[in-house]
Amino acid sequence: MEQTDQRNQRNEHPKTTPDPQRDAAEHSRRWLLISSARHLWRDFRSQQKNLPGGVRKRFWTRMGIGLVFAVAVCAGVTYLGKWLDPRGLTQWDRTTLQWIVEEMPLFTFYNATIFESLGNIAVTVPVLFLTMIIAVHRGDSLIVPGYFLGYALERPLIYFGWWIWDRARPEMVAGGIASPPFHSYPSGHATISIFVYGFLAWLWWRATQSWTERILVLLLLVLLLFLVGWARMRLGTHWPSDIIAGFIIGGTWLGGVIWATKAGDRPGR
Repeated sequence: MEQTDQRNQRNEHPKTTPDPQRDAAEHSRRWLLISSARHLWRDFRSQQKNLPGGVRKRFWTRMGIGLVFAVAVCAGVTYLGKWLDPRGLTQWDRTTLQWIVEEMPLFTFYNATIFESLGNIAVTVPVLFLTMIIAVHRGDSLIVPGYFLGYALERPLIYFGWWIWDRARPEMVAGGIASPPFHSYPSGHATISIFVYGFLAWLWWRATQSWTERILVLLLLVLLLFLVGWARMRLGTHWPSDIIAGFIIGGTWLGGVIWATKAGDRPGR
Protein backbone atom coordinates (compact mmCIF):
# COMPACT_ATOMS: atom_id res chain seq x y z
CA MET A 1 0.00 0.00 0.00
CA GLU A 2 2.82 2.40 0.88
CA GLN A 3 4.56 1.61 -2.41
CA THR A 4 1.36 2.45 -4.30
CA ASP A 5 1.08 5.84 -2.52
CA GLN A 6 4.69 6.64 -3.33
CA ARG A 7 4.11 5.85 -7.01
CA ASN A 8 0.99 8.06 -7.03
CA GLN A 9 2.94 10.95 -5.47
CA ARG A 10 5.64 10.59 -8.12
CA ASN A 11 2.98 10.66 -10.83
CA GLU A 12 1.33 13.77 -9.35
CA HIS A 13 4.62 15.65 -9.22
CA PRO A 14 6.58 14.51 -12.22
CA LYS A 15 10.13 15.73 -12.56
CA THR A 16 10.57 18.43 -15.17
CA THR A 17 13.24 17.83 -17.71
CA PRO A 18 15.82 20.63 -17.77
CA ASP A 19 15.56 22.72 -20.92
CA PRO A 20 18.85 24.54 -21.57
CA GLN A 21 17.37 26.69 -24.34
CA ARG A 22 14.47 27.86 -22.18
CA ASP A 23 16.75 28.63 -19.24
CA ALA A 24 19.09 30.56 -21.52
CA ALA A 25 16.18 32.58 -22.94
CA GLU A 26 14.93 33.48 -19.46
CA HIS A 27 18.42 34.47 -18.39
CA SER A 28 18.82 36.56 -21.53
CA ARG A 29 15.57 38.42 -20.95
CA ARG A 30 16.48 39.03 -17.33
CA TRP A 31 19.78 40.63 -18.19
CA LEU A 32 18.80 42.25 -21.49
CA LEU A 33 18.86 45.79 -20.16
CA ILE A 34 22.25 45.42 -18.49
CA SER A 35 23.68 43.65 -21.52
CA SER A 36 22.38 46.33 -23.87
CA ALA A 37 23.84 49.06 -21.70
CA ARG A 38 27.22 47.32 -21.73
CA HIS A 39 27.14 46.97 -25.51
CA LEU A 40 26.25 50.65 -25.89
CA TRP A 41 29.02 51.71 -23.54
CA ARG A 42 31.53 49.50 -25.36
CA ASP A 43 30.49 50.91 -28.73
CA PHE A 44 30.68 54.46 -27.41
CA ARG A 45 34.19 53.97 -26.00
CA SER A 46 35.31 52.34 -29.24
CA GLN A 47 33.99 55.29 -31.26
CA GLN A 48 35.75 57.77 -28.98
CA LYS A 49 39.05 55.88 -29.22
CA ASN A 50 38.82 55.86 -33.01
CA LEU A 51 38.36 59.63 -33.21
CA PRO A 52 41.32 61.35 -34.86
CA GLY A 53 43.35 63.38 -32.41
CA GLY A 54 42.71 66.59 -34.32
CA VAL A 55 38.95 66.12 -34.19
CA ARG A 56 39.02 65.43 -30.46
CA LYS A 57 41.15 68.51 -29.83
CA ARG A 58 38.88 70.74 -31.92
CA PHE A 59 35.82 69.41 -30.12
CA TRP A 60 37.10 70.15 -26.61
CA THR A 61 38.55 73.50 -27.64
CA ARG A 62 35.26 74.59 -29.15
CA MET A 63 33.30 73.33 -26.14
CA GLY A 64 35.52 75.41 -23.88
CA ILE A 65 35.20 78.53 -26.02
CA GLY A 66 31.44 78.04 -26.30
CA LEU A 67 31.11 77.65 -22.53
CA VAL A 68 33.14 80.80 -21.81
CA PHE A 69 31.05 82.76 -24.31
CA ALA A 70 27.79 81.41 -22.82
CA VAL A 71 28.94 82.36 -19.31
CA ALA A 72 29.76 85.87 -20.55
CA VAL A 73 26.35 86.20 -22.21
CA CYS A 74 24.63 84.89 -19.07
CA ALA A 75 26.43 87.47 -16.96
CA GLY A 76 25.69 90.27 -19.41
CA VAL A 77 22.00 89.44 -19.78
CA THR A 78 21.51 89.01 -16.04
CA TYR A 79 23.32 92.21 -15.08
CA LEU A 80 21.34 94.04 -17.76
CA GLY A 81 18.07 92.72 -16.37
CA LYS A 82 19.11 93.65 -12.84
CA TRP A 83 19.98 97.16 -14.00
CA LEU A 84 16.72 97.57 -15.93
CA ASP A 85 14.56 96.21 -13.10
CA PRO A 86 14.05 99.54 -11.29
CA ARG A 87 13.98 101.39 -14.61
CA GLY A 88 10.72 100.03 -15.97
CA LEU A 89 11.37 96.31 -16.48
CA THR A 90 9.23 95.22 -13.54
CA GLN A 91 6.32 97.40 -14.66
CA TRP A 92 6.54 95.99 -18.19
CA ASP A 93 6.64 92.47 -16.77
CA ARG A 94 3.57 93.07 -14.63
CA THR A 95 1.59 94.59 -17.50
CA THR A 96 2.54 91.80 -19.91
CA LEU A 97 1.86 89.02 -17.41
CA GLN A 98 -1.52 90.51 -16.56
CA TRP A 99 -2.40 90.62 -20.26
CA ILE A 100 -1.39 86.97 -20.70
CA VAL A 101 -3.60 85.90 -17.80
CA GLU A 102 -6.65 88.03 -18.57
CA GLU A 103 -6.66 88.39 -22.37
CA MET A 104 -5.82 84.80 -23.37
CA PRO A 105 -8.74 82.82 -21.89
CA LEU A 106 -8.18 79.81 -24.17
CA PHE A 107 -4.86 79.18 -22.45
CA THR A 108 -6.02 78.10 -19.01
CA PHE A 109 -4.09 77.36 -15.84
CA TYR A 110 -4.84 73.66 -16.31
CA ASN A 111 -3.50 73.63 -19.89
CA ALA A 112 -0.38 75.38 -18.69
CA THR A 113 0.35 72.56 -16.21
CA ILE A 114 0.40 70.17 -19.19
CA PHE A 115 2.55 72.18 -21.58
CA GLU A 116 5.12 73.30 -19.03
CA SER A 117 6.06 69.62 -18.57
CA LEU A 118 7.81 69.80 -21.96
CA GLY A 119 10.62 71.61 -20.15
CA ASN A 120 10.70 69.34 -17.09
CA ILE A 121 13.38 66.79 -16.28
CA ALA A 122 10.78 64.02 -16.61
CA VAL A 123 10.56 64.76 -20.36
CA THR A 124 13.93 66.24 -21.27
CA VAL A 125 16.07 63.51 -19.67
CA PRO A 126 14.39 60.63 -21.58
CA VAL A 127 14.71 62.68 -24.79
CA LEU A 128 18.39 63.19 -24.01
CA PHE A 129 19.17 59.50 -23.44
CA LEU A 130 17.07 58.29 -26.36
CA THR A 131 18.93 60.66 -28.68
CA MET A 132 22.29 59.49 -27.34
CA ILE A 133 21.36 55.82 -27.81
CA ILE A 134 20.38 56.45 -31.43
CA ALA A 135 23.59 58.42 -31.97
CA VAL A 136 25.73 55.54 -30.68
CA HIS A 137 23.93 53.09 -32.98
CA ARG A 138 24.49 55.44 -35.92
CA GLY A 139 28.14 55.95 -35.05
CA ASP A 140 27.83 59.74 -34.60
CA SER A 141 30.81 60.02 -32.27
CA LEU A 142 30.52 63.66 -31.20
CA ILE A 143 26.77 63.94 -30.72
CA VAL A 144 26.80 61.93 -27.49
CA PRO A 145 29.43 63.93 -25.57
CA GLY A 146 28.19 67.20 -27.05
CA TYR A 147 24.53 66.66 -26.18
CA PHE A 148 25.23 65.17 -22.75
CA LEU A 149 27.76 67.78 -21.64
CA GLY A 150 25.64 70.55 -23.11
CA TYR A 151 22.67 69.40 -21.05
CA ALA A 152 24.73 68.85 -17.89
CA LEU A 153 26.41 72.27 -18.03
CA GLU A 154 23.14 74.15 -18.49
CA ARG A 155 22.35 73.91 -14.80
CA PRO A 156 25.54 75.70 -13.74
CA LEU A 157 24.72 78.43 -16.28
CA ILE A 158 21.26 78.87 -14.77
CA TYR A 159 22.64 78.85 -11.23
CA PHE A 160 25.22 81.44 -12.25
CA GLY A 161 22.46 83.79 -13.37
CA TRP A 162 20.53 83.14 -10.15
CA TRP A 163 23.66 83.90 -8.14
CA ILE A 164 24.02 87.28 -9.84
CA TRP A 165 20.40 88.27 -9.32
CA ASP A 166 18.13 86.81 -6.65
CA ARG A 167 14.92 87.97 -8.29
CA ALA A 168 11.64 87.13 -6.61
CA ARG A 169 9.02 85.08 -8.43
CA PRO A 170 5.71 86.71 -9.39
CA GLU A 171 2.69 86.25 -7.13
CA MET A 172 0.06 87.66 -9.48
CA VAL A 173 -1.42 84.30 -10.54
CA ALA A 174 -3.43 82.32 -7.97
CA GLY A 175 -1.51 83.98 -5.17
CA GLY A 176 1.76 82.51 -6.42
CA ILE A 177 0.63 78.96 -5.67
CA ALA A 178 2.76 77.51 -8.51
CA SER A 179 5.82 79.68 -7.87
CA PRO A 180 8.74 77.89 -6.20
CA PRO A 181 10.48 79.87 -3.44
CA PHE A 182 13.74 80.54 -5.24
CA HIS A 183 15.30 82.63 -8.00
CA SER A 184 13.27 83.66 -11.02
CA TYR A 185 15.77 85.10 -13.55
CA PRO A 186 16.62 83.44 -15.91
CA SER A 187 13.99 80.77 -16.49
CA GLY A 188 15.44 77.28 -16.20
CA HIS A 189 12.65 75.76 -18.27
CA ALA A 190 13.28 78.20 -21.12
CA THR A 191 17.05 77.67 -21.02
CA ILE A 192 16.78 73.88 -21.03
CA SER A 193 13.98 73.71 -23.61
CA ILE A 194 15.74 75.76 -26.28
CA PHE A 195 18.87 73.64 -25.85
CA VAL A 196 17.21 70.20 -25.85
CA TYR A 197 14.74 70.82 -28.66
CA GLY A 198 17.01 73.18 -30.55
CA PHE A 199 19.69 70.49 -30.75
CA LEU A 200 17.16 67.96 -32.06
CA ALA A 201 15.95 70.52 -34.61
CA TRP A 202 19.54 71.02 -35.77
CA LEU A 203 20.03 67.25 -36.17
CA TRP A 204 16.89 67.09 -38.29
CA TRP A 205 17.92 70.20 -40.24
CA ARG A 206 21.31 68.81 -41.23
CA ALA A 207 19.88 65.36 -42.05
CA THR A 208 17.56 66.65 -44.78
CA GLN A 209 18.02 68.70 -47.92
CA SER A 210 14.31 69.44 -48.21
CA TRP A 211 13.47 73.04 -47.43
CA THR A 212 9.89 72.00 -46.73
CA GLU A 213 11.14 69.80 -43.92
CA ARG A 214 13.50 72.50 -42.67
CA ILE A 215 10.68 75.03 -42.47
CA LEU A 216 8.59 72.43 -40.65
CA VAL A 217 11.46 71.89 -38.19
CA LEU A 218 11.65 75.61 -37.42
CA LEU A 219 7.89 75.88 -36.99
CA LEU A 220 7.82 72.91 -34.60
CA LEU A 221 10.70 74.35 -32.60
CA VAL A 222 9.04 77.75 -32.33
CA LEU A 223 5.78 76.08 -31.28
CA LEU A 224 7.47 74.01 -28.56
CA LEU A 225 9.35 76.99 -27.18
CA PHE A 226 6.23 79.14 -27.25
CA LEU A 227 4.22 76.52 -25.35
CA VAL A 228 6.87 76.10 -22.67
CA GLY A 229 7.45 79.85 -22.23
CA TRP A 230 3.78 80.72 -22.25
CA ALA A 231 2.92 77.90 -19.81
CA ARG A 232 5.51 79.08 -17.29
CA MET A 233 4.11 82.60 -17.44
CA ARG A 234 0.48 81.46 -17.31
CA LEU A 235 1.23 79.49 -14.16
CA GLY A 236 2.76 82.61 -12.68
CA THR A 237 6.13 80.96 -12.10
CA HIS A 238 8.12 83.46 -14.21
CA TRP A 239 8.08 87.02 -15.45
CA PRO A 240 8.17 87.46 -19.24
CA SER A 241 11.73 88.83 -19.08
CA ASP A 242 12.81 85.63 -17.26
CA ILE A 243 11.67 83.61 -20.27
CA ILE A 244 13.40 85.90 -22.76
CA ALA A 245 16.66 85.75 -20.80
CA GLY A 246 16.46 81.96 -20.62
CA PHE A 247 16.03 81.67 -24.38
CA ILE A 248 18.99 83.99 -25.00
CA ILE A 249 21.31 82.14 -22.62
CA GLY A 250 20.21 78.67 -23.71
CA GLY A 251 20.37 79.63 -27.38
CA THR A 252 23.92 80.93 -26.97
CA TRP A 253 25.05 77.70 -25.32
CA LEU A 254 23.22 75.70 -28.00
CA GLY A 255 25.21 77.47 -30.70
CA GLY A 256 28.47 76.66 -28.93
CA VAL A 257 27.63 72.97 -28.55
CA ILE A 258 26.56 72.68 -32.20
CA TRP A 259 29.82 74.35 -33.25
CA ALA A 260 31.78 71.85 -31.15
CA THR A 261 29.78 68.88 -32.45
CA LYS A 262 30.57 69.92 -36.03
CA ALA A 263 34.31 69.55 -35.30
CA GLY A 264 34.29 66.15 -36.96
CA ASP A 265 32.39 67.20 -40.08
CA ARG A 266 34.27 66.69 -43.31
CA PRO A 267 34.70 69.71 -45.64
CA GLY A 268 31.77 69.94 -48.01
CA ARG A 269 29.60 67.58 -45.97
